[in-house]
Amino acid sequence: FENKLTAVAKAQSVLEEKWQTQIKEQKKKNERQSQTFTQDLNAVLENVQELSTRICELERKILNENELE
Repeated sequence: FENKLTAVAKAQSVLEEKWQTQIKEQKKKNERQSQTFTQDLNAVLENVQELSTRICELERKILNENELE
């Protein structure tokens, strides 16, 4: 009976270790994905800002051209 208890305890210990390892791996994966997402989002925001600046410049040019006519 004690051998069975020992075997069950060992099996439980192995399962807990595997579970903890999987959780750690998933956390690392999530962190990497989060970092990648943040980098991508920052790049998009920079592009939006650059486009906004270009639009403002074009609007100014058009207004200046219209005033000259």
